[in-house]
Amino acid sequence: MNTQYRHLTLEERIEIEKKHDLGFSCRAIAKHLGRSPSTISRETRRNSWRPSRENASYTPYRDPALHGDELTPTQYRAARTQKKACERAKRSHQPTRLTTPKAITYVENKLKGGWTPEMVAGRVRIDFPDDPQMWACPETIYRFVYAPKNRDRRLAEYLPADIRNAANTTDVRSTPRRSRTVSQSTTAHPR
Repeated sequence: MNTQYRHLTLEERIEIEKKHDLGFSCRAIAKHLGRSPSTISRETRRNSWRPSRENASYTPYRDPALHGDELTPTQYRAARTQKKACERAKRSHQPTRLTTPKAITYVENKLKGGWTPEMVAGRVRIDFPDDPQMWACPETIYRFVYAPKNRDRRLAEYLPADIRNAANTTDVRSTPRRSRTVSQSTTAHPR
């Protein structure tokens, strides 16, 4: 399958909205747009809601005029959905951690105090529970320590020796592996 993934455009979302309001099935909408039915189903399921009569809240209600157990039809709005998609796209490319001077100073001081990156990562959430800009996982701290732009800081020398040496060694055996001897096949043995 050689199809390339692409996001839904605003024009496609407008078409989905029109067809959805007319009661078309996901398959019919997908066929019209040349998309997979699962794409349309996922899109409408993720971004639809059932409006209520009071205050335009998003809770479903049973319309007494219908005299049945039917819930109100779901609503799908392209402009609202596109706005949410753009906001999600912006959030998905967050800058890397340890970009603020406060966070950098905190990590440097802890490492110089003999802390491991794992200890720093655990402690930073305790010291700054309401400041996500300060948070960093151990891998981010290791990347920060070994980043070429931070070589002049010489933070790697403050790491414990076993961690420092683990980054510079490879798995080399002291003795080479023995080769396997090929035994005779079972058909060559007398029965």
